[in-house]
Amino acid sequence: MNARHRTAGRTGLTALWMFLLVEAAPTGFADPKSAPTAQPSPPAPPATLTNILSIMQLPRQVAAQKLPVDVEGVVTCVYAGDDAFFIYDGQTGVYVGNVEAHPRFTFGERVRVKGTSLHGSFCPMVTAAEVQSLGHGVLPPPPPASFAYLASGSADSQWLEIRGVVQAVTYWQSQQGVSLDFAMDGGTLQAVVEYLHPPDLSSLIDAEVRIRGVASGSFNMKGQMVAPVFRVANISLVQVDKPAQTNWLELPLKHINQILLFSPHASLPHRTRVRGVVTGCQPSQSIYLRDGPDSLKVETAEAADYQPGEVIEVAGFPAMSPYSAELRHAVCQRVGRQAPPQPAAPTLESVLGGLHDAELIKLRAKLLDWVVDDNGVTLALQAQQCLFKGYLMRAQAPASWAIEKNSQVEISGVCDIKELQREVWYYQPRSFSILMRSAQDLTILQQPPWLNSARLWRIVFLLSVLLLTAAVWLWALHREVDRKGALIEHQTKRVAVMEERTRIARDLHDTLEQGLTGLSLQLKAVETIPAGLPPEARSKLPLARRMLSNTKALTHYAVQELRDGVSISETLAAGLERTAQFWNRTGALTVRLNLAAGARALPKGLDEPLLAVAREAMTNAVKHGQATAIEVEVAFAEGMVRLRVQDNGCGFEPTTITAAEGHFGVQGMRERLSAIGGSLQIHSHPGQGTELRVSVPCIVTGGSQAESGTEADTPDEVHV
Repeated sequence: MNARHRTAGRTGLTALWMFLLVEAAPTGFADPKSAPTAQPSPPAPPATLTNILSIMQLPRQVAAQKLPVDVEGVVTCVYAGDDAFFIYDGQTGVYVGNVEAHPRFTFGERVRVKGTSLHGSFCPMVTAAEVQSLGHGVLPPPPPASFAYLASGSADSQWLEIRGVVQAVTYWQSQQGVSLDFAMDGGTLQAVVEYLHPPDLSSLIDAEVRIRGVASGSFNMKGQMVAPVFRVANISLVQVDKPAQTNWLELPLKHINQILLFSPHASLPHRTRVRGVVTGCQPSQSIYLRDGPDSLKVETAEAADYQPGEVIEVAGFPAMSPYSAELRHAVCQRVGRQAPPQPAAPTLESVLGGLHDAELIKLRAKLLDWVVDDNGVTLALQAQQCLFKGYLMRAQAPASWAIEKNSQVEISGVCDIKELQREVWYYQPRSFSILMRSAQDLTILQQPPWLNSARLWRIVFLLSVLLLTAAVWLWALHREVDRKGALIEHQTKRVAVMEERTRIARDLHDTLEQGLTGLSLQLKAVETIPAGLPPEARSKLPLARRMLSNTKALTHYAVQELRDGVSISETLAAGLERTAQFWNRTGALTVRLNLAAGARALPKGLDEPLLAVAREAMTNAVKHGQATAIEVEVAFAEGMVRLRVQDNGCGFEPTTITAAEGHFGVQGMRERLSAIGGSLQIHSHPGQGTELRVSVPCIVTGGSQAESGTEADTPDEVHV
């Protein structure tokens, strides 16, 4: 079915016109005279609609109910390439659609149509179920129709006759028809001649003709007519009353300023021939001419690209643009050439006064913005307080377009007035645009200041980023300086301590240790005295020599510790092994180590205090207990690291030692262990040696501790 008559109605309530629109009368004791009278119901339509007038008078909701239809009429127009058609019964016409399954009918054939009603895109129509040919029919002479009647929509589907001038002929690409631009007294419409293969109808252009056909239209989705259309069954229904001029170059030549001026003689619009110099051209769209001080826009479908300065003659149909007269559907011919015209330089006030429509002008303005799209370049400009646009077609636009916004420019081109505002006696232009001919029509007069708002914000942003980066860098540098300063201070103190320790060690070696060596020699000399030494004194000499040997060993150990120091990264196992090796080398003491494997991987912070406690215990055993053998054991049990130091010295009574006295370094041991959550137990008796037990909470990271919390099955037993 043709798109013109696609179903747009919606299904209504069944038999809406059959209900009585009667208001209920009040009940009770009210005065019967006060009861409203019942509204008369519309007459019920017959069971089957048998005449076209009854179909066309159906309301939209009723026509959409698919009422049965059985009508006869003569075919007034058949859609080319489609089986839809119009019929006329001598009084009214209607459109018949959905007849693809039926044979094709021709103009003038009488048919009988059975089907149902339907509300089409604009008015009621018939959906055919059965179409029967009744032979040749006779159509009465159609009544004449005005443009206003056709534009009202009331004439839709009616058999009519119109009179006017053919202004243009357009052949459809589908080869199923030809469209005539038809100027009537009052307006222009499209007259569509249905053809499967239309002939050449260019001879009709500018001819006065009468056309018989069917009124139709173009509609929107709201069921409204947008523009009238007149459909013609074939070219035989187009009758020429006044043929066109054979050669348009023989038409009288007029000046541009003589178009659409007052004339007491009314007539249909015919071609007008003018001559002028080309000021601008948009191929297949428009040409702009100048003739002396006057300018004119010419609309043409010709693809020729006329250059500024060419002199051409054109013939077209006068019409009003939004503000000025122009020629439409024009034909053109070159007749000469002269220097390209220079643009006029009017004031903004005269442009807004409408004196330069279609004229080549130039204006100074500020370029606010520009956009490049598939159609070309669009400029947004401002002159004083007036905003206007500039256009450059894609064909004339450069490959790249980069002009600083807010530049002061001079733009040249054709002035085109589009929007108007109505004053009391005349129309005043509201805005205009300038159609540029090439990129050279835009001249930059002054670049914008380098420091504009966009760049200022960009600079502020970059400075903010730089300041933030500098602040973060300074903060990090300050932290690094503090860290380095603390490290240097620590290293300085450490160096000072080491130097002091070295000095003390040197002094001990030069004084105490050498004095002890001299004392040892004196004891040896005393032992060599053959007589004269009392027996009791001689019996004391071995004890004195042993005590002297222990004192020398302790002194030598102290000197070595002062010189070497202790590595901050030394583990408990390594420290115990180094200390045991030293005592074993002196010969004054034998140290035996039993170390569990986990002792080599204690948590951070446990190695140093435990090592200090073990060394203090061994030193006390030699210094005070006169021990000759010490056993050191490190084991793990129940989440604890246990340190045991046992010697064979003289022993002592622990209850006689108080913290205030600080004997044997016990107070220092307890303070070190308290800092790491440990405990200290001392078991000793006079003459039985001493056993020291230390317990500290610990989670071994070496993996040798049993998960049940019991002691390791096989400790590392180290004999040194």
